[in-house]
Amino acid sequence: MPLRNLLFVWCLLGSAGRAAAADTLRVYFPTGAAQLSAPALKTLDSALYFGLLQRNTSLEILGYADFVGSSTFNDTLSGTRAGAVKDYLLKNGFSDDKMMRTIAKGEIPAGGPLSRDGIAAHRRVDIVVGGKTAQELFEKHTPETMNIAINPHQKTLSTASLPVSEIIRQTPVGSSFQLSQIFFPAGRHVMYEDSKPELEDVIAALKEQPRVKIRIEGHVCCIDTLRVKDALDEQTHEYRLSGNRARFVAQYLIRGGIDNKRISHIGFGKRFALIYYESTPEEAAANRRVEIRILEK
Repeated sequence: MPLRNLLFVWCLLGSAGRAAAADTLRVYFPTGAAQLSAPALKTLDSALYFGLLQRNTSLEILGYADFVGSSTFNDTLSGTRAGAVKDYLLKNGFSDDKMMRTIAKGEIPAGGPLSRDGIAAHRRVDIVVGGKTAQELFEKHTPETMNIAINPHQKTLSTASLPVSEIIRQTPVGSSFQLSQIFFPAGRHVMYEDSKPELEDVIAALKEQPRVKIRIEGHVCCIDTLRVKDALDEQTHEYRLSGNRARFVAQYLIRGGIDNKRISHIGFGKRFALIYYESTPEEAAANRRVEIRILEK
């Protein structure tokens, strides 16, 4: 598998969410716990961000436990874990409770020598989406099948390929597209003057399609995510450059006549980097981007 694809898998699922089998997306839990850990949240957030969990499809959420504890305890624990995943999805826009079915699968037999610490691979929740697992959806949207080079997770074309109005029509709810002509000076949230025509195109497209609601998403490159969550904005002296850039774009659209109730914004820092360790200016530019996610149509 090419290095770019390996980076994509790493960014998408995270080390704690990689599938142990080719046909399942898994969220793992600590021994005896039903709370979502930081790696589990990262797995779910990534699946939501990259569109692997769609809000308009049915979900089957299967909870499991390892052998540690009694069978009765593990039956309850597996159901509670499935419920924790469901609750998190409900908090993130999955509004129809009937679209999600949780099943407590209980304890998975050890099948070998017992360890005092249990079996980490058995402490999990599997998510099945609309009859297909999330991993199957991921494999369907690889860079090869999508013919995308620099931006492997993008599920729609960028504005360099089609007019903004057409891209918005083609982009499914929950997915995003990239603004290809929005440029910012290094360390600053106010964009260059020659970026304005593309935002004017966005304004015109949104006026043509008044039911569309969007979220502006800012991303940055070249930071140590272990030390800071976002890059330094030299204009405000805050470590929230991606958020400030997203807010600047949102405010520009609002000043252009778009109702503020149709627009939200968020900065992700380097959380969803396309290339985690940038080694060239081109790789840095790929991470330093602004995207628009379609929330409603």
